[in-house]
Amino acid sequence: MTPPAAEPGPIARPPGAVFPHEIPDILREATGPLEVEIGMGNGHFLAEYASRNPGLFLLGVERKRHRVVRALKKLQTASIPNARVVLGGAENVLDVLGPATVEAFHVYFLDPWPKTRHRKRRFLRMETVGVMFRALRPGGRIHFMTDMLDYFLQAKILFLLSGAVSTESEPPVEAHHSVYAARFRDTGTPTHYVVARKP
Repeated sequence: MTPPAAEPGPIARPPGAVFPHEIPDILREATGPLEVEIGMGNGHFLAEYASRNPGLFLLGVERKRHRVVRALKKLQTASIPNARVVLGGAENVLDVLGPATVEAFHVYFLDPWPKTRHRKRRFLRMETVGVMFRALRPGGRIHFMTDMLDYFLQAKILFLLSGAVSTESEPPVEAHHSVYAARFRDTGTPTHYVVARKP
């Protein structure tokens, strides 16, 4: 993995937010299967999915502080106890997740970096997919959705190369309620979804 990025200092921490290095302590007190949303934005999916699935424990990961603040407000307003918001980079979160500890990753509408010269900046790369599969329990899943056909095809190839059982299916209903999903639906932009399952 890449070297951990410098984390925000205590002054930058929104009340209730978690830093990546604190995740192991949080998980020791968690109950229920762990699921992780990478790039949660303002927390629309996280709050709704956690509310509808009280038996799960959810981590939402976001590097932009203002989005973390909005997500925390959603959880606090709805009194959702089974979700935590992580302020930091997804790679740093992957670094602290133990082997076979995650039931599912949710990766929806990340920056697709559509220009050819920028594709190396995409989150889904062979390295990150390998670490995600290490963190998944047997039978665990990676849910991926994008509006970019090229990124969708790249993800399917990466999943297959990692030994995943790739199946076409419908995403969780809450994935359709995010800001980006609603925007694409309103504009008629096609979206592409795949779930990769660890054997």
